[in-house]
Amino acid sequence: MLRTITCSALGLISLLALSVQSAPRKLINGSFEEPEVTLAAQWQLFNETIVPGWDTTAAGGSVELWEGLLGISAPDGDQITELNSTSRATMSQNFCLADGETLSWSFWHRGRSGNERMRLDFGSQTATDVTTGTSFQQYSGSITIVGSGNKNVSLVSISPNSSLGNLVDDLVIPLPPLVEFLAATNGGVEGSGDDIPRLRLNGELSSAGSVDVVVTGGSATDGTDFSLVETVVVPAGDYDGTAATSIPINLTILNTFDLEADETISFGLANALGGVRIADADCDGTNQLSNVYTIADDDDSVDLRVIKNDSQVSYTPGSSGIYVINVFNDGPGDVQDALVVDDLPNGLTLNGAVTCNTSAPSSCNVTSGATEPVNVNVSLESGASAIISIPVLFSADPSDYLP
Repeated sequence: MLRTITCSALGLISLLALSVQSAPRKLINGSFEEPEVTLAAQWQLFNETIVPGWDTTAAGGSVELWEGLLGISAPDGDQITELNSTSRATMSQNFCLADGETLSWSFWHRGRSGNERMRLDFGSQTATDVTTGTSFQQYSGSITIVGSGNKNVSLVSISPNSSLGNLVDDLVIPLPPLVEFLAATNGGVEGSGDDIPRLRLNGELSSAGSVDVVVTGGSATDGTDFSLVETVVVPAGDYDGTAATSIPINLTILNTFDLEADETISFGLANALGGVRIADADCDGTNQLSNVYTIADDDDSVDLRVIKNDSQVSYTPGSSGIYVINVFNDGPGDVQDALVVDDLPNGLTLNGAVTCNTSAPSSCNVTSGATEPVNVNVSLESGASAIISIPVLFSADPSDYLP
């Protein structure tokens, strides 16, 4: 007799990754072109709230921008900034930085009225301390970050101690993306490809990079339960560390048609190339460098019904008849290769070939031949049915019917 398994709808709950606004990995307005100086005096004070990217310690939050004042041309674009806008001050932007990453930097500096001194700081680390006379000079170098987190990158005026001095332009700090998993867990039903894990990226990439997603454990079998292309290409672009700019891994969940327990796949990250770095991409203090994907089995989510009928009200010993077995798949899932087994009652023997009929793409296959018990494999889509016809002969000997 075929066992009927009825299962309620799967109660799988996906843990959705929240959109977390992390500190950026992109320098904004490094050449001080915004806002535009419109005064005929060729300089202007702007409140920091309308200067893209920059904060200042100057009194009143004032940022001073020049456009050709004193005949001084900008090394890049049209405008420069004077750090000492109302007093000796610091201008800064906040970035998500990763421990151990090495960042390059460059900027132009000159003294307004003589030798003037400034620093470039990354958090508590000083990248350079320069003193420059009355012509612009470009400085460049690199720094290896110590300690992860949101940190200010700062242009610091050291001297003079006044409201005049330290002209700066064209600060450049490439900040390639940090990468981690968007969530610790994901999951979906086999064959559906639901809720594929995604990678959180934070930073700007001028050309494509890549990172490998590797299987580190779990109960699922590669090639049977899932397939994975390890290398994830990270296209060139600007990534803001939120779900909106995340990218999926190359995971396909296969359909096994086997009745089995839910299975898992554990993933890790490796081999970041092309400027991409594996780290805490949203600077929340957690390096989400692993992910566990749960595959929910859907083969127990079917309801099979079996009805057996001979359409006769009386029997004549020595005569023949036909038993009909109707198999119904009431869904919601499809069933693959379910085995229907029928033992004939005492006194009955097979009297010809067993047949099975259904409509494509469902199928059925008689595997027992001319012997008992009757074995039939059925593969039925949700809502489909199969008709199994079994010709029988009723024995003329009454004792054959006894248990």
